[in-house]
Order: sequence, then structure tokens, then C-alpha cells
Amino acid sequence: MSVLEAEQRSDGTLAFHPPQEFRSIFTSQEDSLPAGTRLDAAGGYSDILTDKDTPSAFRLRAHFEVEEGTREFGVLLRASADGDQGYALRLEPHRGRLVLDRWPRRATGTEQWHISGDVPFAIELERPCSLEPGHHELEVIVDADLCVATLDDSTVLSTRLYDRPTGRAGAFVGEGAVTISHFSVATREANQPGAQIKENRLVAPSA
Repeated sequence: MSVLEAEQRSDGTLAFHPPQEFRSIFTSQEDSLPAGTRLDAAGGYSDILTDKDTPSAFRLRAHFEVEEGTREFGVLLRASADGDQGYALRLEPHRGRLVLDRWPRRATGTEQWHISGDVPFAIELERPCSLEPGHHELEVIVDADLCVATLDDSTVLSTRLYDRPTGRAGAFVGEGAVTISHFSVATREANQPGAQIKENRLVAPSA
């Protein structure tokens, strides 16, 4: 079932996010990155990865302090140990958007995860958002091939991660600088019934 909550903000617009009941399933700390880590890549790219692969189901929380002029930053999902392959949830302040990208990119196809080398991301996987310098939080819930990303508890991007079933998590910045004030990966308890997860599963839109 689809279980996103909507809340009305003070300006009358709606904010969307997963319900707390679904988030609370993930309680066991799995991995993290050191708080206070600063990624600085004024003319290039920099990233940092966890020490081991994430499990098949997890909740990732990343808090960034974004510096003025930063072109892009975000989190890596199911990445290789060197960070050269995997998925990227990329935040682009200069374009005001959140997108899902993957590397290496694949040839053009009929499905939403087919992204050619000439196209930087699947058009269906773009969400407009406000990315002023300062604090931003990106939460990602992954359950098998399902991925639901929530920016600042208000903007949601849902998709499927079909091609890479395993890999590490991480954070990155391109042409700018960010400080990671919090980065954690939590899993559900070992005795958590799988049926309950299925009942609470967030369903990504079909291609």
C-alpha cells in the first residue's frame, strides 16, 4: 500500500514524508560516518563511504551543512568500495532539484532506470526543492529494490533500485563544500516479522 503522510505548512503548501510508524521499524544501528566530516571539492568531486555494504533493508539519515556556492551534494547508495559504481541521490542547489542518478550509466531503454550516457538522470526521477545554503536533511528508506528518499521532511522521491542489489552507502560533494553533521544507517530488528514490513511498504510509482 502507499503510505505517505501529507501535512499543511504555514504557507498553505503540502509537505510529504513517510509516517513515523514506518520509520520506527528501523531501530538497529548498522553503520555511520563520523560527525563533523567536511567534504571540500572546490573544483572537483569528493566522497566518503561506509566500511561495509548496507543490508537489503535500511534507513539512512544524512544531515548536511551546505556552504554557499556548492553545485551538488548528496548520498551514494549500493556503491562499490571505490565509489565508482552505484546510485546517487543528488541535490543541486543551483537548479533547485533532487534527482536520482547512477554510474556507470546504461544505454537508453524503455524503463525509467535506463539512463544513457548523454542524459544525466531519468526525467521521471526529478523533484523540485529549495536548497538554500545551511542545514538540509536527506532520509532514505530502502527495502529490497524499493527506495524512498525524503528531503527536509517535505519532498519525496520514490523509485526502484533494480540493477545493484548490494553495496555501500556514502556522501559526496561536487564543486563546493559540505559538512556532515550526522550520517547513520539503521536496520530493522532481526525478529521483526517480514509480513509486517510488507504491510507497511511504500510503493514506488510504476514506470
